[in-house]
Amino acid sequence: MSREILHRAKRTDTGEWIEGYYVKLKLTGTSYILPGDAEVEPCKKGVLLFKKYEVDPESLELLEKEG
Repeated sequence: MSREILHRAKRTDTGEWIEGYYVKLKLTGTSYILPGDAEVEPCKKGVLLFKKYEVDPESLELLEKEG
């Protein structure tokens, strides 16, 4: 049995809830959610592009999904 640990938070641009993987950038302190179904797009050596949404860290909630 495996479990997937996801988060949900409100997007800063629309206020909608979004679920996925939580990332906080050290350099800027900006919080993002990477959707669980997001595809990675390699653009050049050593760089990956992810679909991400800026979120309000105050709205962050932990979700656990059994798989």
